[in-house]
Amino acid sequence: MKQAGSNCLLEFYYHMFGTGIGELKVFLKEGPRTTPLWWLSGDQGDAWGHGEVIVGRTPQVFTILFEATRTFSHLGDIAIDDVTFLNCSLPEPEDVCPESMFTCSNRVCVPRSRVCDLSDDCGDGSDETRCEQHGVLELCSFEQGLCSWGSSGVDTPGGEWGPQRGETAWPHHGPPRDHTLNTAAGHFVIPGKHLTVMGQTSEVLSNTLLPSPNCSVRFYYYSQDDESASLTVRSRGQQSGHDDTLLWVRNSPMAGFSWQRAEVTFSSSESSKVVFQYQRGSGERGLVAMDDISFSTECIVDPNNTPLPESPTPPPSSPSPQTTPTIPPTGPCLAEDFYCWRSPGVVCLPASNQCNFELDCPLGEDEEGCDVCDFEEGMCDWSQLSDDNQDWLLGSGSSPSPNTGPDLDHTTNSPSGHYLYLASSATGPHSQVARIASPLIPAGKGGCLQLWYHMFGRGVGTLNVYQLSEEGKQALLLSHKGDQGQLWRFTQATLQLPGAAYRIVVEGVTLDVSMGPGEMAFDDVQVTSTQCPPPGLCDFQSGLCGWSNLGGGLDQADWLRGRGVYPNTGPRVDHTFNSTLGYYLYANGSVGEWGDKIMLYSEVLQPITGGRCVTFWYHMHGPHIGTLNLYRNNREVHATGDSTGVMLWTESGNQGDVWLEENVFVDQEEPFWFVFVHHRGRDAVGNVALDDITIQQGPCWFTDPPVTDDSLAVSLGVSLTVLAVVILVSVLYVLQRKRSSSEPKLIDNEVMNEESVIDLHVNRVYNSNFGSESDI
Repeated sequence: MKQAGSNCLLEFYYHMFGTGIGELKVFLKEGPRTTPLWWLSGDQGDAWGHGEVIVGRTPQVFTILFEATRTFSHLGDIAIDDVTFLNCSLPEPEDVCPESMFTCSNRVCVPRSRVCDLSDDCGDGSDETRCEQHGVLELCSFEQGLCSWGSSGVDTPGGEWGPQRGETAWPHHGPPRDHTLNTAAGHFVIPGKHLTVMGQTSEVLSNTLLPSPNCSVRFYYYSQDDESASLTVRSRGQQSGHDDTLLWVRNSPMAGFSWQRAEVTFSSSESSKVVFQYQRGSGERGLVAMDDISFSTECIVDPNNTPLPESPTPPPSSPSPQTTPTIPPTGPCLAEDFYCWRSPGVVCLPASNQCNFELDCPLGEDEEGCDVCDFEEGMCDWSQLSDDNQDWLLGSGSSPSPNTGPDLDHTTNSPSGHYLYLASSATGPHSQVARIASPLIPAGKGGCLQLWYHMFGRGVGTLNVYQLSEEGKQALLLSHKGDQGQLWRFTQATLQLPGAAYRIVVEGVTLDVSMGPGEMAFDDVQVTSTQCPPPGLCDFQSGLCGWSNLGGGLDQADWLRGRGVYPNTGPRVDHTFNSTLGYYLYANGSVGEWGDKIMLYSEVLQPITGGRCVTFWYHMHGPHIGTLNLYRNNREVHATGDSTGVMLWTESGNQGDVWLEENVFVDQEEPFWFVFVHHRGRDAVGNVALDDITIQQGPCWFTDPPVTDDSLAVSLGVSLTVLAVVILVSVLYVLQRKRSSSEPKLIDNEVMNEESVIDLHVNRVYNSNFGSESDI
């Protein structure tokens, strides 16, 4: 092959069976240099195994070699099959790059987070030049030593990290190649060789960082056969390390034979150092190494490398107990201020601006997670009303009535989590009403009500939600009736009574006991400052929106929210931002058994004129990854025990390391919901992921609208009109021939003879004898 990009992946299958099996190796050969990439020895059983390794950036002609050896015995075989190269081509140039992307010298677009990270993502190296001009001052490839990285005073003596090369470290102390040069001559760092006892640690520390918002550290790590040890990244504010903040943990000790990229973003309100810590495990020590560590432009390096304090600094004051922000980092702001951690720049607000129903941060993070009542700490000051004859009860776990109610809460998805529930009428023949109200919400505050509800059982009744003003005006926001299945469902509504303080009232109306048992429950009630998003719209940056896992033991696992910054959990980048920091949903294909299903439900969608188009992006990468299906379901079908419904779309197998778009049109006359189902494949290695799901009214772009009686009538009318035109033209043509027999007519200096024909589709005249043509 000519050359390979930085993400070039080699996949293959191997069969090593018998007592005489020696070793199978894979080499990267560049000119006279040969570098080991992958190796395995011994009898692996009578089955095909899967092998993969990242070849890495190779800027010249190279060859992949497979080498097999055997012992003195002739009993056994070594075989390979299905050798595949993925993502090996260099990136294609673009006419114009988005402002959020870096433009390479060869017009390739790469994420700015990839600039000056010691990896040639452009293909011409232009993203790794002039790093000081780009603001990246701290980066180290370890080719000239440890750079500014230093030892720790609190790890095991003699256990310092040190530089090594593949040609001397492999196979006992480190990988056979580095990441920077992708050769055995390149350097990396490994933990101290003298760590022999479980629990001993080896640390390497960065220069001191001044208080910095959104500082990112990018690095590459190698991890193989080291299951019992731990590798972590920490932020340290004291020399003793007692206040360390854990930033990253190596989730999978078996990262394979490849260098893996990781990126961690954090904010600090005081000076700190970044620490890479390795802790010795109980088993045999494997191969662990670090390479190509760099810091983003947001990281502010202390030019004097001031030592950290020996004693802790006074902690910042605690936030107000009335507010529960999603992520409350202090950042570079004062302790009494609120830091807009996600917005660009450094934005500090008075603490009183948090959770005041107004978007004060540019990206609105001051209003995230506010006024959510999850009932985990009690009733959140919700109060029972007196104009009813029943009460809502605080519950957890399964309902006391069989075949009714939830088994888990929605917040924690566990039997120990809490929710409010209303049992069916069991004390008399008449239906009962229970009403509960939220605390008073100030006038003009809030735009959208969101909550999760559970309605299961034949006699479940009706759930109503009202907005009740302080003057007594009442507006119905939501109403759901009947058995909705054994799962939590999302619902939302726009608030309707402006100009007055109000409460949210949740009303449950049970059915007559003769209708059978049934329970309703609700959880995670929130009034947001913004308007309600469109149904089904979700990029998963802040959560699952209205999408939910099935639960209840009806499937074998959950869809998980992840991002590429955490290795071995899903795609390397999301689709929304094409970044390792962006979120998506993924189903881990390597966990579980063949045929296991993982189900994801949308909120209930009401029928609308013109139908709906669901558009989504999906990622299916890995051998035998299984199948991803999209279904449509409704209450009637679900009541029969069919948890999926009618299949609308399906895709199977490895689709490559790329995000793909799909859209499906649905036109229903009754309420329905979408269901994504992933069926795990055989010996799957890889992940299936979803991102950027939208559900819009009307037909899908580039798809034909559904056939209806009206469209058939229009089509018939058009066909008859075209037929009439064809007959008319034919008659005119016959008359023209009769005239031309007595009075020849010249067309573009050529005589139209008896063998000429007219193409009515392109309006040209073709002469069948000479093949000439002319427009008419």
